[in-house]
Amino acid sequence: SFCVALDPAITDRVEADAHHLGRVLLNLAGNAVKFTERGQVNVAVDLLEETPLEYRLRFSVEDTG
Repeated sequence: SFCVALDPAITDRVEADAHHLGRVLLNLAGNAVKFTERGQVNVAVDLLEETPLEYRLRFSVEDTG
């Protein structure tokens, strides 16, 4: 199965380089799915730090394969 978890503390829209971030996340998640015959792939976005103007986020991909 595939699960995505977004930190509930992230309440605003996040602006980023969507093209490059998307490519990195797609490659990481794609590799995890490719090498996990049975089990689960988890993608998480966690808020590490917040200032009035920006968020510092951590993106992680874990698999049980």
